Amino acid sequence: MKNIENPTLPMRHLLPARLRAAPVLRVALSILLLPALSACIPTQESAGGGNTLALVGYTSEPEAERDSMIEVARRSDESRLEEIDLGNLRPGSSLSRRGYYTDTWVRIRHGLRLSEPMRPEIERRIAHYREDRYHLDKIAGKRAKGYLPYIVRQVERREIPSEIALLPYLESGFNPRAKSHKGAVGLWQFMPKTGAAYGLKESYWYDARRDVVDSTRAALDYLEYLHREFDDNWLLAVAAYNWGQSKLKRAVANNRRAGKAVDFWSLKLPRETRGFVTNLLALSAIIRNPKRHGVELTPIPDFVEFRQVDLGSKGQVDLRQVAKLAGVSMSELERLNPGFIRNGFTDPKGPHRVQIPLRSVERFEAALGTLQSVQAFAPGLGKYRIAPGDTLSEIAEENNTSVKQLKEINNLTSDRIRAGRTLLVPGLFPVRGDGMLQYRVKQGDTLWGIAKRYGIPLRKLRGSNVLPRGDKLLPGQKIQVPTGPTPS
Repeated sequence: MKNIENPTLPMRHLLPARLRAAPVLRVALSILLLPALSACIPTQESAGGGNTLALVGYTSEPEAERDSMIEVARRSDESRLEEIDLGNLRPGSSLSRRGYYTDTWVRIRHGLRLSEPMRPEIERRIAHYREDRYHLDKIAGKRAKGYLPYIVRQVERREIPSEIALLPYLESGFNPRAKSHKGAVGLWQFMPKTGAAYGLKESYWYDARRDVVDSTRAALDYLEYLHREFDDNWLLAVAAYNWGQSKLKRAVANNRRAGKAVDFWSLKLPRETRGFVTNLLALSAIIRNPKRHGVELTPIPDFVEFRQVDLGSKGQVDLRQVAKLAGVSMSELERLNPGFIRNGFTDPKGPHRVQIPLRSVERFEAALGTLQSVQAFAPGLGKYRIAPGDTLSEIAEENNTSVKQLKEINNLTSDRIRAGRTLLVPGLFPVRGDGMLQYRVKQGDTLWGIAKRYGIPLRKLRGSNVLPRGDKLLPGQKIQVPTGPTPS
């Protein structure tokens, strides 16, 4: 372990705000805490490696940067700091036993419970992780740092094995926008039916399967249910999560009829499911003792970088305005709120809350009263000029309607349409908060053709977009069309 620079911290970092404001009490608490904290500072590496004291910087970063990280960590867990019985702290005690760490790996290590005898398939997976750093680096990457500390805390609160917090890596690589070929979506890869059964809302505006808070709650509810269903066996619960509850029940029943054991290793399982559980056990073994397995884990600062803020009864809001009030970039806000899936707008029917970067929560809450509701989509009937290559299904998707509706309102008896003719388009038109419609360029589109289709001057369309010389458009490119809710 690296030597810790200037390990004695200002005692204010360890006190809740209301205690820091009381000078006499602050002095008394400092006297109580100092010997205990001095004994907490590690002098050598533990078996697994890593510093187990929460509010001490674990790298040789500049003092100001380290103090900043410590302060953010303190704010993240301040409510739990208030739960510590300061009078019971004695020299030699460790705050890690009370749930405080500098490194998320150490936090996870203290909750590992899926200890299995080492088997050849587990050893092979450990060797794979050791030889290919890409996978372990991905777990500790930027994407995971935004979600893993939050997930680990939710797992801790339910007192379930901390290995469960690693499932999103195996399911989605910590990508909340991941979608499988079978239709599973999000960090935890929920299918629509299972997601709905566990309260995950899916609407035109919002997909809770992609939201870290909603999907984690639902996934842990589901896993706890599976744990009960399979006789409190976590390996079977994880296998059922991956393969399906009914399929695993049939595998268990088949073994029982044949007089065979019904533990995970005795069941006939698909290669994917067996590999899924084996990967989890390999990761558990590595995290439990990385030095033994010849692996160095990249530290993950152990604090939750966001907080959920209730918007009240604001109705639908534009996330661009939220980002501006919070003083953060739109890309960062979208990363923390991937459940909102329509051009940066919330769902008019809720949820009426957003995840805000921790450093910006106070600023945003102070400005929350100025946040205004918007109507991002307006109903109406518009005209659409059919372009060469258009199909009814493409037109329906582009205009947020269905083929059936298009055929009904235009008295069409078949799906055949002719270029140059005009269709009435019912439904909702995607109007941005600034009065712009977003159009995805198709093969053969020209700027002149798009301007004509929407009945606007070419110069106005050109002025609304940054385009290369010659107005060259590329298929898939998105351009902004200055128009009201109904194109003409």
